[in-house]
Amino acid sequence: MTPGFDPDRYGNLLLEHRPRVIADEEDFAAAQEDLDGLLALDERSPEQDALLDLLTTLIEDWERREVEIPELPARAVIRFLLDSRGLPQRALVGIFRTESIVSEVLAGRRQLQTNHIRGLAEFFACSPATFFGGLENRRRRVVAEPPGEVA
Repeated sequence: MTPGFDPDRYGNLLLEHRPRVIADEEDFAAAQEDLDGLLALDERSPEQDALLDLLTTLIEDWERREVEIPELPARAVIRFLLDSRGLPQRALVGIFRTESIVSEVLAGRRQLQTNHIRGLAEFFACSPATFFGGLENRRRRVVAEPPGEVA
């Protein structure tokens, strides 16, 4: 149990907010509103932190079930990361060695290499998987055959 956690106060918060598994957009909006209210607080009690964790889990579960995130090519992800940070493409020369290679990658004329992915992940402080761009869909799936009968 969390130090200073009061189950009765938590119970009162649950009664006030009435969190539940999100079934539709209306439930999602209500959960998001409650979450935003908790995040806006300068300080939260252990009970409010527990409710925040619960709401986060419920929202993530709904998003995993209902929100389709399109696969993006690595070049689109790189462009987005550059744009969102206000960086020019030449900021990646240290990773790709030349600005022309950066341009070719961003234009889709050149594939990323392992060392590029590693460098991009370090540069943007994110997982290397960020730059795989749907490779999972191109891999052949291996399906195990059912075990044969034992003689």
